[in-house]
Amino acid sequence: TGFHPELTGRENIHLNGAVLGMKKAEVDRKFDEIVAFAEIEKFLDTPVKRYSSGMYVRLAFAVAAHLEPEVLIVDEVLAVGDAEFQKKCLGKMDDVTKEGRTVLFVSHNIGAILNLCPSALWLDRGQSMMRGNSEWVVTQYLRPGSDKQGDAAVPPPLKPDDVTITKAFVLDSNHQISAEVDFRLPFFVGLEYVVRKPIRSLRVGVRLKNGQGIAVIFSEDAWGSSGVTDPGTHSAWVEIPGHLLSPGRYSLDLSAYLLRVHGYHYAHDCLAFDVCGTDSVDGREAGMGVICPELRWFRNSLD
Repeated sequence: TGFHPELTGRENIHLNGAVLGMKKAEVDRKFDEIVAFAEIEKFLDTPVKRYSSGMYVRLAFAVAAHLEPEVLIVDEVLAVGDAEFQKKCLGKMDDVTKEGRTVLFVSHNIGAILNLCPSALWLDRGQSMMRGNSEWVVTQYLRPGSDKQGDAAVPPPLKPDDVTITKAFVLDSNHQISAEVDFRLPFFVGLEYVVRKPIRSLRVGVRLKNGQGIAVIFSEDAWGSSGVTDPGTHSAWVEIPGHLLSPGRYSLDLSAYLLRVHGYHYAHDCLAFDVCGTDSVDGREAGMGVICPELRWFRNSLD
């Protein structure tokens, strides 16, 4: 959709309808719906060159989606606008597809792609990397490296500091380094870090992300918050209970910081590992959640 900057919102709606070959009566029939969707009633007669980027995109999307094109091409429209408008956009695109029309959705919003698109095409510098089922393509796109690992060296921060994370690792229930852990058993994730001077209130944290890039767990070791961490090499690890994470691939982010004061080192996608299911629990089954803990059930009474 192209807008003429000197024309008002009202005039651009009619202009776009004409470009699409619609008659004036057809545009008039959709006019109120477009304006209501874009939420720009008070600025309808203002030249669009005076619109904010959010207002401009809201009107552009409303026009494109409501004037019944056979193919709707949406390029990063969700990068602008508040959460409520993004939700409206996703709902409208879903409606368009149900009407039998085609939506080509270009975005880095992984959640939106998975919710909206049955198939995906991964492009990198103009080259087609992969095409197929959206969940599979997204998993490969987010995969932090070609191979899973039980431990890995962590790249140093761009600017040297008093704390540096040097290693990430995963330990299975037998306390052995492993790139695969059993869904049913507890395991550990952790980090090794170097401290160069005594630091009070130092915290280190780990964040687990699933194959869709969703942060599933964050935990921090706040032991240092009650005292001083001495210079030297230190290790810290946190136990992840069994029967918590859905089977699948996970990646590990690490951090070392003073809470709300200073960040020493943040390391993203340090390694990838697999939480493996069993014959009775398969993480690829439809309907399983981000986590699938064992929960307590009751029948007939809470006693």
